[in-house]
Parts: sequence; structure tokens; C-alpha cells
Amino acid sequence: MPIEQQSWQYSIPAIYPANITSGPVPPTSWSIRGNLRRRTRCSLQHPVNSCCHWKFLSDSIVPCLSQLARGIDWAASVLNLRSDFFRIWIPAANVAVKETHGIHEIFDMADPDGKAIGNGHERASSPTLAEKEPVSSRDDTGSDAVGTDIEEGGAPQPPPPAKETTKSEFTPAAILNLIGSMCILFCSVGFSVAYGTFQEYYSQTLLSHKSPSQIAWIGSFALFIQFSFSLPVGYLNDLLGPTILVRIGSVIILFALFMTSLCKEYYQFFLAQGFVLGLGVAFVFLPPFAILPRYFIRSRGVALGLTTTGASIGGVIWPIALRNLFSHLSFGWSVRVCAFMMLPLLLIASFTIQPPKPPPGAIKPPKQKPDLSVAKKPMLLVLGAALFMNYLGLFTPNFYVTSYTISLALDPSMAFYMLAIMNGSSLFGRVIPGILADKYGAFNVMILSAGTSGVVCMCWTKAQSIASIGVWAAVYGFTSGAIIGVQGSCAAALLKPEQYGLGVGVLMGIWSIAALIGEPISGALLDKYHYLGLSLFAGLALIMGMVILIIARFNMNSKLIAKV
Repeated sequence: MPIEQQSWQYSIPAIYPANITSGPVPPTSWSIRGNLRRRTRCSLQHPVNSCCHWKFLSDSIVPCLSQLARGIDWAASVLNLRSDFFRIWIPAANVAVKETHGIHEIFDMADPDGKAIGNGHERASSPTLAEKEPVSSRDDTGSDAVGTDIEEGGAPQPPPPAKETTKSEFTPAAILNLIGSMCILFCSVGFSVAYGTFQEYYSQTLLSHKSPSQIAWIGSFALFIQFSFSLPVGYLNDLLGPTILVRIGSVIILFALFMTSLCKEYYQFFLAQGFVLGLGVAFVFLPPFAILPRYFIRSRGVALGLTTTGASIGGVIWPIALRNLFSHLSFGWSVRVCAFMMLPLLLIASFTIQPPKPPPGAIKPPKQKPDLSVAKKPMLLVLGAALFMNYLGLFTPNFYVTSYTISLALDPSMAFYMLAIMNGSSLFGRVIPGILADKYGAFNVMILSAGTSGVVCMCWTKAQSIASIGVWAAVYGFTSGAIIGVQGSCAAALLKPEQYGLGVGVLMGIWSIAALIGEPISGALLDKYHYLGLSLFAGLALIMGMVILIIARFNMNSKLIAKV
């Protein structure tokens, strides 16, 4: 039988509170049933009495919610679907029981008085359940789930088939947030991954008396500050909202660039470009990854992939711009021009990054403190360990591909374009895998990306001409870009919407240590083992990250072929 025609049914013993004294004779069980043609909806049928007053129905069904949860788990296991795909519909009452993150998280148990006790995010009780839920509801695919009105003495009718059309998530507000997020990543991550241009320029001019490892500390320390400060920034994001953080971070970034333009000594570069710039990027980098999953559910991978293309575009433009600016202007004015280029983009982001507005007439819930328990989620920590290994080697080619090309006595003018090629191909590596992640699962795509990136990285030194280095840079840019593009979807799969800010901050805090030590280690290996040791170190780190991701993926779903 085709899977779209499969139907199912599950009976639940009826348990009633002792204070029910009126109404029709209670049934001995409830029956949940459904059909995969209506993907996210199942019906809860009253098997005996079709004429149920709501007072009786509410008193009788709420205590059964814990049994209902087990029924949903059973149906999910039979159909190989997640339990949070189901919306529970009670046709006899013409009302939908709340759905979002799964029945267990909303109705964990029932007390003898007939009140459903949730986990703190949603609470329902018999007097208020009917008041809070609308007569018609929408499932998570955007289609209407409408119950049948019950006349006195009539029989409940099955709900009509769900509409095939779905409402687009790309609303004007969502698109504005998407544009603002792209501007942020263009100015923050896009500029950070262009540090390879600064690395080569410093080694030949302003900091020629310093070793490659010492110069790499400036860029790696900026990455460390960017990621490590994301933990407190994530807390502030959940507490204050993303808009104020973007505005504060924008001011800090511009201030850091103007200070960098005045630097002469190593410690000055370290403070301005390493610490202050990294701090500004930390304030603006996290809000897009915390706000966009609240606008996009079905298209989350695509949205986050499109957002990270801002970093890819920046990674193409900034190296070329810096190369030409350094050739025609002084170092100070070159950096100041970059600041003026960022100014309008950061202004756009400051006014477009806004949290979703509540529906008209909705009661605004009281602001709660961020849930710090998210930092103890085992699967989130495992994902953090995998990303730690990935980030240990991820940016090594970005830092050293220019100097590698020059070391082969190839055309220096073309060497600066290798980084632009790498970052340009990562644009496609962030969008296409994001689309695949929505279809096949974020963890599956992430595993493939980390593994292929590791293999490609270990082949680095086999490219010894301008053409071959360009091809290698394009391939590595595509495979490594997927890691950055899909990591947000992996995190969102483990978190509730109100936990996104702090959860992503926890992950960034973990991999910030890798960003701090990865490039200086690479610089030390370069001095002793040359570029072969560099490529093997970065490649093996990515492979180790892939292994940890495989462990996490099969811990979530042990089936070989499954969307995870």
C-alpha cells in the first residue's frame, strides 16, 4: 500500500475525574485515527456518544492527555514520523488541542482535578481550553484544519481534506529581516574571512618582523572574541531582543575599523582589529541566526543558507577591494574606506532586524528570563564538540591560500584572487546544501559537508599552478561553505524558538576556542612542516568533526536512511 494511503487508529482508555456527575454516559475509550493524506492532523473520535456538551468533553478529555501522548508516540513510530508532526483535533468539540513541539512537552501529565500540567511553555485546563483555541485552526503546512459543527443529536463528520496550497513564509517582514541579516554577515563574517589579505599584507609591510603564527593571532583572536562573546550576547538577545544588539555592534565595528586605520605597532593591531572588531562582530553576528528561525519553519535551511551568502559575497568583494585599496592608497585610508562602505549596510540592518510581531489581539506574554538549562542539553553539547573540531581547521585555507600561492613563485597579482574564488564558491555552498537540508535533514548534509571538506583540504598541496589552485579553492569553498550554512539548521532542530539565542551562543562559545587556537597552530606547523603539515592538520580536524556528527546523527535516529 502506498504510504500516502496508509491510515491508522489507536484506542486510549478513558479516565475521568470523580467530580463528573452530569452529561451523557462516558465512553470506555477514546480513539485517535488519521490518514497520511492529511499529514499533520489526526482526529480524536468519541466512540459512543456523538452528542457531547463541551463541559463534559473538556472535563473528560483533559485527564486523558497523558494517554493521548502515548498514542501519538505509537502512531509516530508506526509511520516513521516525528510525534510533533501531529495536530490533535477533536471534531465533537470543534476545537483543536494545542500543537507545536510535541504533546509530551505541552501536556506531560494530568492531575485528579482535570487540569493539564505542562512544562511551563503551555498550560491548559478544562475551563480555559475552549476559550483559548479557535474554532478553525491552521496546521503547520499552512492548510486549514476545520472541525465539523455538532448539532444536538447529530453525528460527528470527518474533517474535510486539507488544502494543497501552502502559505509562503517569505512575507515582507521576513524578507526585510533576511536582507538585514545578509548585510550583517557581509560586514562581519565576510570581512573576517578576508583576513588572509591582511595576513599577507602585514607580513610584507607593517609587521614584516613578526612570524606568520604571530600575525595569525590577530585574526584568530578576533574570531575567538566573536564566538566566545556570543554566549552572553545570546543571553542578551533573548532578554532584550536582536535590534538593540545589532545597533550596538554596528557602532563598535565602525569604531574598531577607524582605530585600526591608525595602528602602527603589533599590540595596537591586536587590540583594535583583534579585540574590538571581534567584539563588534559578536554583537551583530548572532541575531540573524536567532531571529530567522522564528520567521521560517519549512524553509529554514533555505533562509539560513541565503543569509550566509552575505558572508560569501563579502568574502569575494573584500579581498579584491583591499588588494586594490592597498595598491592605490595608504593603509589607513584603505581601512577607513572599508568602514564607509559598511556604514549604509549596517544602517539597513539596524532598522530591518526586528522580532516577529504577535498576531492582532494576542495577549503579549510576560517576558521571562532565558532558559539557562539549554546549556546542559547533551545533544547540543555533542553538536558543539563536532563544530569545535570543524572550526579547528575550517579557516586555515582562508588564512593561508594567498601565501601558499606566492610561495610557489606564481603570479602575485593572481594570488590575492584565490581567496576571492574560495569565498565566491562558498556562496553556492551555503544555498544549495541549505535546500538539501530542508529535504534530507540538516545533520545528514552536515556530515557530508564536513567529510568532503576534510578530504579536499588534505589534497591542498597537490595543486601547484594558478589553474589547479583556483579549482581547488572553488571546490573547498563550496564544501566548507555548507558547514557554515547548515550549522544553524542543526542547532534549530535541537532547540525551542525561545532558546535559539542562548543555544546558538552556547555553540559559538564552544567553537570559539577552536577559532582561537586553530590558526596559530597552523602557523606553527607551517614553520616546521610547511604547507603539507598545514593541510593534513586542517583536513584531519574536519574528518574528526564528521565522526562526531555521525555519532550525534545516529543517536537522534538509528535508521540508516532517515531525515535527521
